[in-house]
Amino acid sequence: MVIVSLKEELRNVLYYLLSRQKINKIRKKSQEYSKNPYKICKKKLFCILEQGADKNNLALISKKKEIFTTNYSDFYRLNWKGDKDDKLADFFATNVSFSQGRSLLYEKTKGEYDFYIFIDDDISINSTNSFNPAENIRDNLLSYKPLHGSIINNTWPELKLPKKGKLMGMRGGDQGIQIFRSDFAKFIFPTWIHGSRKSHWYAQFIAYILFPKSSIYLNNLIAENIRTTVQTLEFNNYELVMKSFEDKIIEPRLKNLFRIWWEYSNSKIITNPIYDLKELQICPYFEKRFLNLIIK
Repeated sequence: MVIVSLKEELRNVLYYLLSRQKINKIRKKSQEYSKNPYKICKKKLFCILEQGADKNNLALISKKKEIFTTNYSDFYRLNWKGDKDDKLADFFATNVSFSQGRSLLYEKTKGEYDFYIFIDDDISINSTNSFNPAENIRDNLLSYKPLHGSIINNTWPELKLPKKGKLMGMRGGDQGIQIFRSDFAKFIFPTWIHGSRKSHWYAQFIAYILFPKSSIYLNNLIAENIRTTVQTLEFNNYELVMKSFEDKIIEPRLKNLFRIWWEYSNSKIITNPIYDLKELQICPYFEKRFLNLIIK
């Protein structure tokens, strides 16, 4: 269970209230900047990019490879221990961090898909309706064209599935599943500062601040992390990862918000937004000048 103390909750509220006016100005500006809508244009709609090296997950990996290999999606696996006996792996690397693995997977597949969905090999994705997970992901991506997103899962934050006709916005969340639209991905990868924990929180923050209605949890899907492990200590330079992005943020009030990204994202007072499907706004084609609204 995720527990945020009363002291942390009061700080969450204070930092959010102090930053809200600035965030609203940034969001208004981002809407004014571009009217160029994103159009589905690649050979296939999405790919699942998985990394890991656990031989105990072979049955799960094989099932995912079968489900997500379709005429509109592909599945690729990176074995980050360089184990050539892994017959389900498409790529191999040795001694790479979490973020280096994802950057390698993106480099191998960039330009081929409209959406890149990164998962760990201990992630199981299931449907909450009669369609299979690949079909539900396809329908979500075609309907909402999210800039960034994830799937509600059993890690953090603790979330309940939204009611029918609603969709949940995303702030911060576990990196076990992370979705990037192709025009956003090219600004995120290769990862700015490599590491393991927290290495892609900056992408969550950017999407949430600029286009909150385009950073979402996909509907009709639920995921489960069947094994939670932390990569070896040499890659867990999360303080450097966080400080590096924090130093790039222009506005001090947004720096403060990013410093408490985990606590803010787990707040029970400031909860994840719930949107009516009719009010969702498809984010325009992502451009460099959007980033310039937030970072130096």
